[in-house]
Amino acid sequence: MSFLFSPEQPAFFDETLESYLLRVTECNNFASYRQLSLAIRDELYAQDYQAHGAFPLELSQLNVIYAQTSSHFRVRAFALVASLLGLQPAELLKLALLRSDVRLLGKYTAISRAGTTIPASFIRGNDQESAIPICPECLAEAPYIRQNWHFEPYQACTKHHVELIDHCPNCGMTLNYVWNESITHCSCGFDLTKAIASESSKDLLQLSGCFDTGQSQRLPNVLSPISVSERLSALLWFHKRYSRPLLDGIDYFEKWPSQLYRELDEITANTEQYMLDVFNRTFFSKVYGDIIATAANFDSISRGNSFIHRTVMSYFSAFTERFPRSKTPNQADLLLSIAETAAVLNTSIEQVYRLLEDGLLVSAKRLASHQKIEPHVGLFYLRQVFELRTSFGSMDGVYMSLW
Repeated sequence: MSFLFSPEQPAFFDETLESYLLRVTECNNFASYRQLSLAIRDELYAQDYQAHGAFPLELSQLNVIYAQTSSHFRVRAFALVASLLGLQPAELLKLALLRSDVRLLGKYTAISRAGTTIPASFIRGNDQESAIPICPECLAEAPYIRQNWHFEPYQACTKHHVELIDHCPNCGMTLNYVWNESITHCSCGFDLTKAIASESSKDLLQLSGCFDTGQSQRLPNVLSPISVSERLSALLWFHKRYSRPLLDGIDYFEKWPSQLYRELDEITANTEQYMLDVFNRTFFSKVYGDIIATAANFDSISRGNSFIHRTVMSYFSAFTERFPRSKTPNQADLLLSIAETAAVLNTSIEQVYRLLEDGLLVSAKRLASHQKIEPHVGLFYLRQVFELRTSFGSMDGVYMSLW
Protein backbone atom coordinates (compact mmCIF):
# COMPACT_ATOMS: atom_id res chain seq x y z
CA MET A 1 0.00 0.00 0.00
CA SER A 2 1.34 3.49 -0.88
CA PHE A 3 2.27 5.78 1.98
CA LEU A 4 1.60 8.87 -0.22
CA PHE A 5 -0.91 9.67 -2.93
CA SER A 6 0.55 10.23 -6.40
CA PRO A 7 -0.75 13.22 -8.38
CA GLU A 8 -3.66 12.36 -10.66
CA GLN A 9 -1.50 13.42 -13.61
CA PRO A 10 1.67 11.23 -13.69
CA ALA A 11 5.08 12.82 -14.05
CA PHE A 12 5.65 14.34 -17.50
CA PHE A 13 8.76 13.20 -19.37
CA ASP A 14 10.09 16.79 -19.46
CA GLU A 15 9.07 17.73 -15.92
CA THR A 16 11.59 18.70 -13.26
CA LEU A 17 11.95 16.58 -10.16
CA GLU A 18 11.21 19.63 -8.01
CA SER A 19 7.99 20.32 -9.91
CA TYR A 20 6.75 16.76 -9.46
CA LEU A 21 7.47 16.76 -5.70
CA LEU A 22 5.61 20.06 -5.38
CA ARG A 23 2.61 18.41 -7.03
CA VAL A 24 3.00 15.50 -4.58
CA THR A 25 3.04 18.04 -1.73
CA GLU A 26 -0.17 19.62 -2.94
CA CYS A 27 -2.14 16.43 -3.58
CA ASN A 28 -1.22 15.09 -0.11
CA ASN A 29 -2.35 18.35 1.53
CA PHE A 30 0.99 19.31 3.03
CA ALA A 31 1.44 23.04 3.61
CA SER A 32 5.01 23.04 2.28
CA TYR A 33 7.64 20.80 0.75
CA ARG A 34 9.49 20.78 4.08
CA GLN A 35 6.49 19.15 5.78
CA LEU A 36 6.41 16.52 3.04
CA SER A 37 10.13 15.85 3.32
CA LEU A 38 9.93 15.46 7.12
CA ALA A 39 7.11 12.93 6.72
CA ILE A 40 9.11 11.05 4.08
CA ARG A 41 12.20 11.03 6.29
CA ASP A 42 10.24 9.57 9.19
CA GLU A 43 8.97 6.80 6.94
CA LEU A 44 12.41 6.13 5.44
CA TYR A 45 14.08 5.90 8.85
CA ALA A 46 12.69 2.43 9.48
CA GLN A 47 13.54 1.18 5.98
CA ASP A 48 17.04 2.51 5.30
CA TYR A 49 18.82 4.72 7.82
CA GLN A 50 21.50 5.93 5.39
CA ALA A 51 18.98 6.76 2.68
CA HIS A 52 16.80 8.50 5.26
CA GLY A 53 19.58 10.98 6.00
CA ALA A 54 20.23 11.56 2.30
CA PHE A 55 16.73 12.81 1.51
CA PRO A 56 16.91 16.64 1.60
CA LEU A 57 14.60 18.83 3.67
CA GLU A 58 15.01 21.80 1.32
CA LEU A 59 13.52 21.76 -2.18
CA SER A 60 16.52 23.62 -3.59
CA GLN A 61 18.77 20.70 -2.59
CA LEU A 62 16.49 17.95 -3.89
CA ASN A 63 18.24 17.01 -7.12
CA VAL A 64 21.05 14.48 -7.14
CA ILE A 65 23.63 16.96 -8.47
CA TYR A 66 23.25 18.99 -5.25
CA ALA A 67 24.04 16.08 -2.91
CA GLN A 68 26.85 17.23 -0.62
CA THR A 69 28.29 13.75 -0.08
CA SER A 70 28.11 10.56 -2.13
CA SER A 71 25.13 10.80 -4.42
CA HIS A 72 24.36 7.05 -4.37
CA PHE A 73 22.59 7.50 -1.00
CA ARG A 74 20.37 10.10 -2.66
CA VAL A 75 19.65 7.65 -5.48
CA ARG A 76 18.66 4.99 -2.94
CA ALA A 77 16.43 7.49 -1.19
CA PHE A 78 14.60 8.31 -4.43
CA ALA A 79 13.98 4.62 -5.11
CA LEU A 80 12.39 4.29 -1.67
CA VAL A 81 10.33 7.44 -2.09
CA ALA A 82 9.07 6.08 -5.41
CA SER A 83 7.83 2.98 -3.58
CA LEU A 84 6.05 5.22 -1.03
CA LEU A 85 4.24 6.81 -3.99
CA GLY A 86 3.38 3.45 -5.51
CA LEU A 87 5.78 3.99 -8.43
CA GLN A 88 8.49 1.87 -9.99
CA PRO A 89 11.89 2.38 -8.24
CA ALA A 90 13.47 4.24 -11.18
CA GLU A 91 10.56 6.61 -11.90
CA LEU A 92 11.90 9.57 -9.89
CA LEU A 93 15.43 9.08 -11.19
CA LYS A 94 14.12 9.59 -14.72
CA LEU A 95 13.35 13.18 -13.71
CA ALA A 96 16.59 13.77 -11.81
CA LEU A 97 19.71 15.62 -12.87
CA LEU A 98 22.61 13.24 -12.31
CA ARG A 99 26.33 13.77 -12.06
CA SER A 100 28.31 12.54 -15.05
CA ASP A 101 31.89 11.31 -15.30
CA VAL A 102 32.10 12.78 -18.82
CA ARG A 103 34.60 15.62 -19.28
CA LEU A 104 33.45 17.74 -22.19
CA LEU A 105 36.29 19.05 -24.38
CA GLY A 106 38.54 17.02 -22.08
CA LYS A 107 38.06 19.12 -18.94
CA TYR A 108 34.58 20.60 -18.35
CA THR A 109 32.12 18.91 -16.01
CA ALA A 110 28.77 17.65 -17.23
CA ILE A 111 25.47 16.41 -15.88
CA SER A 112 23.04 13.96 -17.43
CA ARG A 113 19.30 13.60 -17.63
CA ALA A 114 17.48 10.75 -19.33
CA GLY A 115 20.59 9.85 -21.32
CA THR A 116 21.39 13.40 -22.47
CA THR A 117 24.73 14.94 -21.49
CA ILE A 118 24.56 18.64 -20.61
CA PRO A 119 27.42 21.03 -19.75
CA ALA A 120 27.18 21.80 -16.03
CA SER A 121 27.82 25.48 -16.78
CA PHE A 122 24.49 25.64 -18.65
CA ILE A 123 22.48 25.08 -15.44
CA ARG A 124 20.87 28.20 -13.98
CA GLY A 125 21.89 29.28 -10.49
CA ASN A 126 20.41 27.42 -7.55
CA ASP A 127 20.24 30.36 -5.13
CA GLN A 128 17.22 32.44 -4.21
CA GLU A 129 18.27 35.39 -6.37
CA SER A 130 18.50 33.34 -9.57
CA ALA A 131 15.50 33.21 -11.89
CA ILE A 132 13.79 30.10 -13.23
CA PRO A 133 11.78 31.61 -16.09
CA ILE A 134 8.47 30.25 -17.34
CA CYS A 135 6.30 30.17 -20.43
CA PRO A 136 2.79 31.27 -19.39
CA GLU A 137 1.20 29.48 -22.34
CA CYS A 138 2.85 26.19 -21.34
CA LEU A 139 1.67 26.60 -17.75
CA ALA A 140 -1.87 27.31 -18.97
CA GLU A 141 -1.83 24.09 -21.01
CA ALA A 142 -0.37 21.91 -18.24
CA PRO A 143 0.70 23.29 -14.83
CA TYR A 144 4.18 21.85 -14.35
CA ILE A 145 7.75 23.14 -14.74
CA ARG A 146 9.65 22.06 -17.85
CA GLN A 147 13.23 20.90 -17.31
CA ASN A 148 14.52 23.06 -20.16
CA TRP A 149 13.58 26.19 -18.21
CA HIS A 150 16.42 25.37 -15.82
CA PHE A 151 19.02 25.75 -18.60
CA GLU A 152 20.56 29.19 -19.13
CA PRO A 153 20.69 29.07 -22.96
CA TYR A 154 17.00 28.09 -23.15
CA GLN A 155 15.43 31.53 -23.35
CA ALA A 156 12.43 31.03 -25.63
CA CYS A 157 9.59 28.52 -25.76
CA THR A 158 10.06 26.45 -28.89
CA LYS A 159 6.42 25.38 -28.81
CA HIS A 160 4.74 28.79 -28.55
CA HIS A 161 7.57 30.91 -30.06
CA VAL A 162 7.61 33.39 -27.17
CA GLU A 163 10.38 34.54 -24.85
CA LEU A 164 10.39 33.06 -21.36
CA ILE A 165 9.35 35.40 -18.52
CA ASP A 166 11.76 35.69 -15.58
CA HIS A 167 10.06 38.50 -13.60
CA CYS A 168 6.50 38.81 -12.37
CA PRO A 169 4.54 41.26 -14.57
CA ASN A 170 2.60 42.40 -11.49
CA CYS A 171 5.25 43.03 -8.81
CA GLY A 172 8.54 42.72 -10.74
CA MET A 173 9.88 39.99 -8.45
CA THR A 174 12.29 37.42 -9.85
CA LEU A 175 10.46 34.19 -10.62
CA ASN A 176 11.78 31.05 -8.99
CA TYR A 177 9.27 28.33 -8.22
CA VAL A 178 11.84 26.34 -6.19
CA TRP A 179 12.04 29.02 -3.50
CA ASN A 180 8.47 30.22 -3.94
CA GLU A 181 7.12 26.63 -3.92
CA SER A 182 4.39 27.59 -6.36
CA ILE A 183 4.27 26.41 -9.97
CA THR A 184 1.60 28.75 -11.32
CA HIS A 185 1.68 31.80 -9.05
CA CYS A 186 4.14 34.49 -7.99
CA SER A 187 4.67 35.24 -4.29
CA CYS A 188 2.43 38.29 -4.73
CA GLY A 189 -0.43 36.02 -5.80
CA PHE A 190 -0.36 36.86 -9.51
CA ASP A 191 -1.50 34.01 -11.75
CA LEU A 192 1.42 33.44 -14.13
CA THR A 193 -0.80 31.70 -16.68
CA LYS A 194 -2.35 35.14 -17.33
CA ALA A 195 1.00 36.76 -18.17
CA ILE A 196 1.64 37.99 -21.71
CA ALA A 197 4.95 36.92 -23.25
CA SER A 198 6.74 38.69 -26.09
CA GLU A 199 7.27 37.03 -29.45
CA SER A 200 10.72 35.48 -29.68
CA SER A 201 13.40 36.20 -32.27
CA LYS A 202 14.51 33.49 -34.68
CA ASP A 203 17.99 33.30 -33.12
CA LEU A 204 16.62 32.72 -29.61
CA LEU A 205 14.30 30.01 -30.91
CA GLN A 206 17.19 28.30 -32.66
CA LEU A 207 19.39 28.46 -29.56
CA SER A 208 16.59 27.03 -27.41
CA GLY A 209 15.83 24.47 -30.10
CA CYS A 210 19.25 22.91 -29.50
CA PHE A 211 17.74 21.40 -26.33
CA ASP A 212 14.76 19.81 -28.12
CA THR A 213 14.95 16.62 -30.14
CA GLY A 214 11.95 17.74 -32.21
CA GLN A 215 13.31 21.14 -33.31
CA SER A 216 15.98 20.07 -35.80
CA GLN A 217 14.23 21.70 -38.76
CA ARG A 218 14.90 25.17 -37.33
CA LEU A 219 18.58 24.60 -36.60
CA PRO A 220 21.69 25.24 -38.70
CA ASN A 221 22.22 22.32 -41.07
CA VAL A 222 25.29 21.08 -39.24
CA LEU A 223 23.38 20.87 -35.92
CA SER A 224 20.12 19.37 -37.23
CA PRO A 225 21.08 15.69 -37.63
CA ILE A 226 23.08 15.30 -34.40
CA SER A 227 21.93 14.51 -30.87
CA VAL A 228 21.07 17.09 -28.21
CA SER A 229 24.24 16.09 -26.32
CA GLU A 230 26.41 16.82 -29.38
CA ARG A 231 24.66 20.14 -30.06
CA LEU A 232 25.28 21.34 -26.52
CA SER A 233 28.90 20.21 -26.68
CA ALA A 234 29.29 22.18 -29.92
CA LEU A 235 27.88 25.30 -28.25
CA LEU A 236 30.26 24.82 -25.32
CA TRP A 237 33.19 24.42 -27.74
CA PHE A 238 32.23 27.67 -29.48
CA HIS A 239 31.81 29.56 -26.20
CA LYS A 240 35.12 28.38 -24.72
CA ARG A 241 37.07 28.91 -27.93
CA TYR A 242 35.87 32.44 -28.64
CA SER A 243 34.54 33.70 -25.27
CA ARG A 244 31.44 34.91 -27.07
CA PRO A 245 27.76 34.57 -26.10
CA LEU A 246 26.13 31.27 -27.02
CA LEU A 247 23.61 33.14 -29.14
CA ASP A 248 26.46 34.10 -31.52
CA GLY A 249 27.10 30.39 -32.00
CA ILE A 250 23.92 30.01 -34.05
CA ASP A 251 25.23 32.35 -36.76
CA TYR A 252 28.68 30.74 -36.49
CA PHE A 253 27.32 27.26 -37.16
CA GLU A 254 24.97 28.55 -39.88
CA LYS A 255 28.14 29.40 -41.83
CA TRP A 256 30.12 26.33 -40.78
CA PRO A 257 32.94 25.73 -41.51
CA SER A 258 33.78 28.95 -43.37
CA GLN A 259 34.49 31.06 -40.27
CA LEU A 260 36.73 28.42 -38.70
CA TYR A 261 38.66 27.90 -41.94
CA ARG A 262 39.08 31.66 -42.36
CA GLU A 263 40.47 31.90 -38.83
CA LEU A 264 42.87 28.98 -39.33
CA ASP A 265 43.97 30.33 -42.71
CA GLU A 266 44.85 33.64 -41.11
CA ILE A 267 46.92 31.89 -38.41
CA THR A 268 48.61 29.70 -41.00
CA ALA A 269 49.52 32.67 -43.17
CA ASN A 270 51.05 34.45 -40.18
CA THR A 271 52.53 31.47 -38.35
CA GLU A 272 55.92 33.08 -37.84
CA GLN A 273 54.35 35.75 -35.62
CA TYR A 274 53.62 33.05 -33.03
CA MET A 275 57.06 31.41 -33.21
CA LEU A 276 60.22 31.90 -31.16
CA ASP A 277 62.12 29.22 -33.09
CA VAL A 278 62.05 27.49 -36.48
CA PHE A 279 59.05 25.38 -37.50
CA ASN A 280 60.54 21.98 -36.67
CA ARG A 281 61.32 23.08 -33.12
CA THR A 282 58.00 24.82 -32.42
CA PHE A 283 55.10 23.13 -30.65
CA PHE A 284 51.88 23.00 -32.68
CA SER A 285 49.96 24.28 -29.63
CA LYS A 286 52.07 27.46 -29.53
CA VAL A 287 50.61 28.41 -32.89
CA TYR A 288 47.13 26.86 -33.02
CA GLY A 289 46.34 26.42 -29.34
CA ASP A 290 44.35 23.39 -28.17
CA ILE A 291 42.14 23.06 -31.24
CA ILE A 292 43.09 19.42 -31.90
CA ALA A 293 42.71 18.32 -28.28
CA THR A 294 39.31 19.96 -27.72
CA ALA A 295 37.93 18.76 -31.04
CA ALA A 296 38.93 15.17 -30.26
CA ASN A 297 37.66 15.25 -26.67
CA PHE A 298 34.33 16.70 -27.77
CA ASP A 299 32.30 14.32 -25.61
CA SER A 300 32.38 10.67 -24.65
CA ILE A 301 29.81 9.62 -27.27
CA SER A 302 31.13 11.13 -30.49
CA ARG A 303 34.86 10.98 -29.75
CA GLY A 304 36.71 11.09 -33.03
CA ASN A 305 33.48 11.36 -34.99
CA SER A 306 32.07 14.80 -34.17
CA PHE A 307 31.60 17.21 -37.04
CA ILE A 308 34.08 19.59 -35.40
CA HIS A 309 36.72 16.88 -35.15
CA ARG A 310 36.19 15.84 -38.78
CA THR A 311 36.48 19.44 -39.95
CA VAL A 312 39.66 20.12 -37.96
CA MET A 313 41.24 16.87 -39.15
CA SER A 314 40.33 17.67 -42.76
CA TYR A 315 42.02 21.06 -42.52
CA PHE A 316 45.32 19.83 -41.09
CA SER A 317 45.36 16.66 -43.21
CA ALA A 318 45.80 18.94 -46.22
CA PHE A 319 49.08 20.30 -44.78
CA THR A 320 51.09 17.35 -46.13
CA GLU A 321 50.26 18.42 -49.70
CA ARG A 322 49.92 22.14 -49.04
CA PHE A 323 53.39 22.31 -47.47
CA PRO A 324 55.54 19.59 -49.10
CA ARG A 325 58.70 18.34 -47.42
CA SER A 326 61.68 20.58 -48.22
CA LYS A 327 65.11 21.51 -46.93
CA THR A 328 63.54 24.48 -45.20
CA PRO A 329 61.09 23.49 -42.43
CA ASN A 330 57.51 24.69 -42.89
CA GLN A 331 54.09 24.55 -41.22
CA ALA A 332 53.79 20.79 -41.71
CA ASP A 333 56.88 20.34 -39.54
CA LEU A 334 55.34 21.76 -36.38
CA LEU A 335 55.60 19.39 -33.42
CA LEU A 336 52.57 17.52 -32.16
CA SER A 337 52.54 16.24 -28.59
CA ILE A 338 51.72 12.66 -27.66
CA ALA A 339 48.26 13.80 -26.52
CA GLU A 340 47.63 15.62 -29.81
CA THR A 341 48.94 12.64 -31.77
CA ALA A 342 46.52 10.36 -29.94
CA ALA A 343 43.73 12.77 -30.87
CA VAL A 344 44.71 12.79 -34.55
CA LEU A 345 44.97 9.00 -34.71
CA ASN A 346 41.79 8.59 -32.65
CA THR A 347 43.53 6.28 -30.22
CA SER A 348 44.87 6.33 -26.67
CA ILE A 349 48.06 7.89 -25.33
CA GLU A 350 49.25 4.38 -24.40
CA GLN A 351 48.91 3.29 -28.04
CA VAL A 352 50.97 6.27 -29.19
CA TYR A 353 53.77 5.17 -26.85
CA ARG A 354 53.53 1.73 -28.46
CA LEU A 355 53.72 3.23 -31.95
CA LEU A 356 56.86 5.07 -30.84
CA GLU A 357 58.41 1.89 -29.41
CA ASP A 358 57.58 -0.08 -32.56
CA GLY A 359 59.10 2.58 -34.83
CA LEU A 360 55.88 3.51 -36.63
CA LEU A 361 56.32 6.97 -35.17
CA VAL A 362 59.75 8.56 -34.94
CA SER A 363 60.57 11.20 -32.36
CA ALA A 364 61.78 14.55 -33.67
CA LYS A 365 64.12 14.67 -30.68
CA ARG A 366 66.82 12.29 -29.55
CA LEU A 367 65.50 10.46 -26.50
CA ALA A 368 67.63 8.94 -23.77
CA SER A 369 67.02 5.32 -22.86
CA HIS A 370 63.94 4.98 -20.63
CA GLN A 371 63.44 8.74 -20.73
CA LYS A 372 60.02 9.79 -19.43
CA ILE A 373 58.08 11.66 -22.10
CA GLU A 374 55.40 14.10 -20.99
CA PRO A 375 52.21 13.75 -23.09
CA HIS A 376 51.93 17.50 -23.74
CA VAL A 377 55.47 18.10 -25.06
CA GLY A 378 55.88 18.45 -28.83
CA LEU A 379 57.53 15.29 -30.12
CA PHE A 380 56.31 14.28 -33.61
CA TYR A 381 56.28 16.18 -36.88
CA LEU A 382 52.74 17.02 -37.95
CA ARG A 383 53.30 15.61 -41.46
CA GLN A 384 54.50 12.28 -40.05
CA VAL A 385 51.43 11.86 -37.85
CA PHE A 386 48.94 12.74 -40.59
CA GLU A 387 50.73 10.52 -43.11
CA LEU A 388 50.39 7.63 -40.64
CA ARG A 389 46.74 8.52 -40.13
CA THR A 390 46.17 8.48 -43.89
CA SER A 391 47.80 5.07 -44.17
CA PHE A 392 45.05 3.62 -41.99
CA GLY A 393 42.27 4.83 -44.23
CA SER A 394 40.73 7.95 -45.73
CA MET A 395 42.01 11.34 -44.69
CA ASP A 396 38.64 12.33 -43.32
CA GLY A 397 37.10 10.50 -40.39
CA VAL A 398 39.54 7.57 -40.30
CA TYR A 399 39.11 5.03 -37.55
CA MET A 400 42.21 3.55 -35.99
CA SER A 401 41.89 0.32 -34.04
CA LEU A 402 42.63 0.47 -30.32
CA TRP A 403 44.19 -3.01 -30.69
